[in-house]
Amino acid sequence: MSKQIDRMSRDEKQLVPITGRTELDGLITNSERENGAFLDQSFSKKIQGPLNTLAQLNQHQYSQSESDFSHQSFYSDEEPWNIDYITNNLDSVERGLNCDNSSSVVIALKALFEQIRLLLIKNVSRKQFLYKYTVLALRSLYILGNAMKLQGDYQHAILYYENCLTKFNINEPTFKGKLLIEAGKVCFISKNFQKCQQYFYDALLHYEQLNWRLDIAYVLTQLSRLNGWLKNPDAATIYRDYLPEEDERIADTYFILAELAYLRKDYDAAFQFAEQSIQIYEINNNKEINTNKESNGTPQELKPQLSLVYNLLGILYANTNDYKQAQKYFHDAFQCVKQESLKAAQILMNWGIMQALECNSELAQKGILKAKQISQAFQNKSDLSHRLERNYQELLQ
Repeated sequence: MSKQIDRMSRDEKQLVPITGRTELDGLITNSERENGAFLDQSFSKKIQGPLNTLAQLNQHQYSQSESDFSHQSFYSDEEPWNIDYITNNLDSVERGLNCDNSSSVVIALKALFEQIRLLLIKNVSRKQFLYKYTVLALRSLYILGNAMKLQGDYQHAILYYENCLTKFNINEPTFKGKLLIEAGKVCFISKNFQKCQQYFYDALLHYEQLNWRLDIAYVLTQLSRLNGWLKNPDAATIYRDYLPEEDERIADTYFILAELAYLRKDYDAAFQFAEQSIQIYEINNNKEINTNKESNGTPQELKPQLSLVYNLLGILYANTNDYKQAQKYFHDAFQCVKQESLKAAQILMNWGIMQALECNSELAQKGILKAKQISQAFQNKSDLSHRLERNYQELLQ
């Protein structure tokens, strides 16, 4: 990892021995699954409605849309062509969304949303097209929220998710549940715990009305995690009762159990749960590698989800004064993420602190400086940048 940082870093600073212990980053800055991929797996048999009944404008937006913007016009009268064109664009954008292209995706999505808005105005009295354009508008806002989350702009991500929930009457239960949970997760990342709790409660009520037990259990697990950070730990064991031990979704639950044990300083239990989480991930990863080799001969990379567990193990070893093992797990966590992402910045900061505790001041400063540079590239509304600055100044004292 030190070689990678040497290649990544271009700044040379005056190096001074550290004088005190800096601050490890314990709060995971990204949700367990990017863009809700975890929730896309079918926990239980879902009701899948046709595309044109996914959502409709709330009555207020429906009645106001024509009067507010009736002077606008659109470039084409061929509605079916517009629908296919925009749908294909949204599909392409959603598939290709990642940390590297999120800025360009935001620009493209805003342009697409403007096209859809004008089509909604133009077809406000033509229900056969209005429903379809409403679905496209909803999808655009949701993907915009995901792109903002990747940029670290959590405030605007929440705003887009809230627009989806308040300006549309969403009839498709799977999508509505996913949207509520994603909104809750972004609130958790940005430490808006009160709003996070409300979104998770809304998701819980939504799934209870549908009697989707696996989804209910998943939301309860998320609430357990939230309660743990609010110093009100609650056992997150219910989710394990519904799935076999080898199911990868159990790995997330073990990670949350490990995190809750860490918060209450029960390090033995935290180690045990974290190792169980890794074991399940690795079993499933090996199965996927074997399947992938049989199909195209290409091995699969380490799962990004493992970075969360490795980072937590690094923190656990640091808290039990085993700094060499802590460095190892921070290194492993770094290998699982994109090198210019917020996760990478978080892990580099932790790795740098471990180097400092091992009296490797030069590597420590390079690691934390690089983490600071990555963090500043994001419109990050969390306090990661402030922690990085504080830790870096500590190293320079």
